[in-house]
Amino acid sequence: MKHKLSGLLLFALVSVAIPLATAIAQVNSPSGPGTGTGTGGGTPPPLFSSLDAFMNTVVYGALSWLFTFAIIIGVGCILLAAFKYMMARGNPEEVSKAHQILIWSSVGLGVAILAKGVPCIIASFLGATIPNFC
Repeated sequence: MKHKLSGLLLFALVSVAIPLATAIAQVNSPSGPGTGTGTGGGTPPPLFSSLDAFMNTVVYGALSWLFTFAIIIGVGCILLAAFKYMMARGNPEEVSKAHQILIWSSVGLGVAILAKGVPCIIASFLGATIPNFC
């Protein structure tokens, strides 16, 4: 049991780190060695020009990857529940477990979809700038 838990924890950490690293890597890097004159001197330009640039590239990029990951996991759990229903063979205990997996994976998918959609709906009602992740 302890081995499964440590493997699950490692998987969770990697699944959060990869989308974050990908979002940071998608930032347009400057093409020159620096902003100064001459060869290699000067200060490099800032990675992000404003908080909006940081939010649009890193935070929204990571949230988009996490949303995609949540949808994949949710669909996988629904498929697992379907498999457990088939393998239950009328055993009420196994059917109950499959039913619980189906309920909680549906709740998880609903929360993920609401978490993605509600900020966009609120921004459109308030007339604010709709974020890039909508």
